[in-house]
Amino acid sequence: MNKRLSLVTLGLSLSSIVILTGAMTISQPKYALKNIFGKQSSLGDVTIFSQEKRGIYSTNNVILSKDGYKFNRNVKQNPYLDKYSKDFNENREIFQGNIYGTDYLYSDENSIGYIEDVIDNYGEPDIRLSTTIKDKNLNTGEVSQFKIEIPNNLKSENNNNHKELVTKYNGEVYIVLLGEQESNPDRKKTRKDELENFVEISKVDFSNKEAKSVNKINLKIDDKSKYRVVYNNPFVIDNRVYFYLEIQDKLENSYYLAYYDMENNKFDYIDNKINLELPLELYQQNVEGEKLNLLSNTDNKNKMDLSLYTIDLTIGKVITNNEQYSIKKLNKNMVINTFRVIDNKIYILSKAYDSDNMHLRDYTGNVIVLDKTSKSTLYIGEYRQGDELTFDSYILRNDEL
Repeated sequence: MNKRLSLVTLGLSLSSIVILTGAMTISQPKYALKNIFGKQSSLGDVTIFSQEKRGIYSTNNVILSKDGYKFNRNVKQNPYLDKYSKDFNENREIFQGNIYGTDYLYSDENSIGYIEDVIDNYGEPDIRLSTTIKDKNLNTGEVSQFKIEIPNNLKSENNNNHKELVTKYNGEVYIVLLGEQESNPDRKKTRKDELENFVEISKVDFSNKEAKSVNKINLKIDDKSKYRVVYNNPFVIDNRVYFYLEIQDKLENSYYLAYYDMENNKFDYIDNKINLELPLELYQQNVEGEKLNLLSNTDNKNKMDLSLYTIDLTIGKVITNNEQYSIKKLNKNMVINTFRVIDNKIYILSKAYDSDNMHLRDYTGNVIVLDKTSKSTLYIGEYRQGDELTFDSYILRNDEL
């Protein structure tokens, strides 16, 4: 009896393994290139790189260029792929923890480093913002790591939102803190929507292992205020940290670009209004050289309508104003993940799927190339298929790969 029971148990176990293995095989994503429209050569000097983590140790990647398509299984994962990619690969030993986006990274010819996630420590009466900075001297190879507090005026009794950005200029590491908090938590004495916006600049003192405040602005936001800080999408070009000021008039989507000048330690703004068709949060942002590109997308039956704005930061003017484009929807549902404007072409990476049920979705990863002048579609390619796990795709110039 026990022998028969053992055989039955063994049979059930083997069946379960076979079924599980089959299910895992079926759920594996597929990697094949489908040239849907146009010529692959339209990619020009741009490469599409996609990497996907499969389990703890397995990483698969895809490289698509004008000259070919290559799939690699079980390769070493790149932490990120963007302007920092070469620095990452040459200095992997300091990038072993979680990095919370490129806003937390800095580099120059002498060092590379990052700050870890910023932690709110609530006390009385202020909030202490703390993080750890990790830095590698590229000349000596020496790595330093220490905890710092980020100077701020946040109050523990106030609701608040904030974002951090780190950069390096002229040998100094700067931490930028942008955000808002309630100007008064007492609901009986003030309006709920009275806020205080702030931008605070700190420099890291590596000798004393601390961050010191060097400049800041505070704006009280109420019914009489004309502007407020948009704190969630700052960026850095040369010696300037840019952020948006939103005009409080709810009837228009108008903004100014403000900035902190690291060289002269001052705040200023570009005196040219940016009038958008939609609210800023509906646009994806890309900075290419000295140009800021904003792209929105709207579903329109079987196509997707796009709107592009380009601001030339060297002259402070909008040079592409609400340019309209249209692309074919590649499935019932389609999401634009990222874009870049390079050499008069708009490169778009999208994800398309049919089912509205998240457990039944069969995704495809797609690249779309548009001609900026003629507004025509030059190329549509599908570079991956299958279930969605953790994967990231990047648009890279060939010299960035």
